[in-house]
Amino acid sequence: MVGVDATGAVRAQVKEISDGALVGVINFSRKYPPLDAIAINGVAGTGRNEIAVLGVNVSGQHRLQIKDLLTGNLVNNIPVP
Repeated sequence: MVGVDATGAVRAQVKEISDGALVGVINFSRKYPPLDAIAINGVAGTGRNEIAVLGVNVSGQHRLQIKDLLTGNLVNNIPVP
């Protein structure tokens, strides 16, 4: 689940699909509030699952930010025209 909290922080809560247990929290740039997010199966070549979040800043610029689903480490930032 990806959302923005009361302070404007953008974060994703990663939960175990079988029982809903919290696996971790991944933080994203507050400059790019999320429009959508999807978990993806290792498409970035890491061999691990990732989460991709599409965000848009106040200037209307879109960016896709991809992070490792378990560690929260950045995999890639992709500007979207």
